Amino acid sequence: MPGKNTEIIGNFYLQFLEKWNISHLLLETIFAIIATAFLIALYVILRTLSKRVFRFIESWRGTRIHSLRFQSLELISATQVTNVLLNLVKALRVFNGKDNPCYKDSYY
Repeated sequence: MPGKNTEIIGNFYLQFLEKWNISHLLLETIFAIIATAFLIALYVILRTLSKRVFRFIESWRGTRIHSLRFQSLELISATQVTNVLLNLVKALRVFNGKDNPCYKDSYY
């Protein structure tokens, strides 16, 4: 019985070695480089878009974004609505980079 287990493990190891030859490793390296380049491009695009969205929302403050009113009672001011939208966009960003949301003018 011990010889049988050794043979099974040996066959498994040979299959593993056949799978991981140099061409397979080279292909996996190329895929890793492509994936890294894609993620860097995605990061740059999302960072640029988030800055534009900040400016866009800020330009709407008081013009298109109005306060929430019920008859004559103001429930939420336009500034609060804008701040909520800006905070939602900040929360959606995955990477922070140099743009620290703790600083007021970090998105300009």
